[in-house]
Amino acid sequence: MHIGNKIKNLVEAQKGVKNTDFAAKIGYTEQGLYAIFRKEHLRTDVLENICNALNITLSDFFSNDRSFDKQKTAKAKPSVYFDLEDSEILRVDLKNKRLEILKK
Repeated sequence: MHIGNKIKNLVEAQKGVKNTDFAAKIGYTEQGLYAIFRKEHLRTDVLENICNALNITLSDFFSNDRSFDKQKTAKAKPSVYFDLEDSEILRVDLKNKRLEILKK
């Protein structure tokens, strides 16, 4: 995993957040943020700071679940849905950390 690429993708997935604003949020210049995007490795404290700014945990960051990248950073859709059977859907509420089975 290229750490910088993953960070870049997560930052870009945040709607309405400019790179300059995100860089300031983590205490870097825009050029410093671009340098992070190119890095394959980062110090843990820097990565923790970035994860906090993205409202995710380190565990979430290293998750291999690609749907996480889209859902966790999409502010307009705080829930993920999965078809269980013909008449049921599993709703995962990311904001309130709840699971719910719905009828179709």
